[in-house]
Amino acid sequence: MSLSKLTAVALTALFTLSGCIPKPEVPPVVDLQTQQILAGMNNLEGRELTFQPDESASYYSRIVEQNVTEFMFDPDLGTEIVFGVNDPFPIDLGAALARFYGEDYSSVFVSSNGWVSFGEAGNDPADLTTHFLVPQISALPVDGTDVDARVSFQQTAEALVVTFENAPFDAISKQEAVTNSFQIVVNIPDVPTSVPEQIIISYLTVDTMASGIVGLSNGQTGNLTGDALTRFLTDFEDSDLEETNLNTPPVS
Repeated sequence: MSLSKLTAVALTALFTLSGCIPKPEVPPVVDLQTQQILAGMNNLEGRELTFQPDESASYYSRIVEQNVTEFMFDPDLGTEIVFGVNDPFPIDLGAALARFYGEDYSSVFVSSNGWVSFGEAGNDPADLTTHFLVPQISALPVDGTDVDARVSFQQTAEALVVTFENAPFDAISKQEAVTNSFQIVVNIPDVPTSVPEQIIISYLTVDTMASGIVGLSNGQTGNLTGDALTRFLTDFEDSDLEETNLNTPPVS
């Protein structure tokens, strides 16, 4: 037996006897804060999802409150968005900056289809690839252009607020008078009275038959092609957005 093999055997025996066998590193579990929701299994109604930076591999922890009956901000105080050629509707935040996944953005785009993107126009989340193309919040696939729906935004000293009210999921839900009302709150960073980078989505009413991709995107697939994109989609695991998930930050 060669000297190198003898050395390896001796080290293994030493580690075994001392109980100090090096353990393989386990990659951190990453919660991408995204769920593919199936028709008839949508239980988001009455839930308020708060995403808070936590220095973990997931970037955000998720706190879910139940039985929510009121929006944080009164949508009647907001400016109604009239969609037309501008869909998604661009909003210039001026000097204020919305922070999302650690990046500051001076503009957002609001789609009548229930999503808000940061810095550039986003995409209808028809699949995981399109959902993850750019930084965006895919709150719920709805029709905000319906005659009975109202989509509004307001910018306060502390937050950017986008509210969808009475927006149907599809023609069938409209006929059955089942609509969706939810509010997206993005805290403006560096405001003493706010929590920097906190994202809050409040679902007051939700059609249980509403289906699709819901959650946050940091533009993970924007630069992926070929095998890298395939691996990302294969490795993707649904979050459970109906439940709290407090990630464990790395030990410094």
